[in-house]
Amino acid sequence: MEATLESEIQSELMTLPPTKQREVLAFARSLKEKKAIGMPGASYFPIVEDFSPEDLAEMDAAIWEGCERIDVDGW
Repeated sequence: MEATLESEIQSELMTLPPTKQREVLAFARSLKEKKAIGMPGASYFPIVEDFSPEDLAEMDAAIWEGCERIDVDGW
């Protein structure tokens, strides 16, 4: 018989001392309160429309050129 997620959590929780159980409770409550940071991607569409296709291609090339590079002297 496969345990449900809820029963697995409860089983693990019961093995913890009360102080750790309170930490888990505080963490679970904090998950409900967290809100996404930033802007949804769709909100950038009006901004992007102001750029020409050439400008967008240039930005895309610059991003790809700078990605995946490690500056060993930069750290």
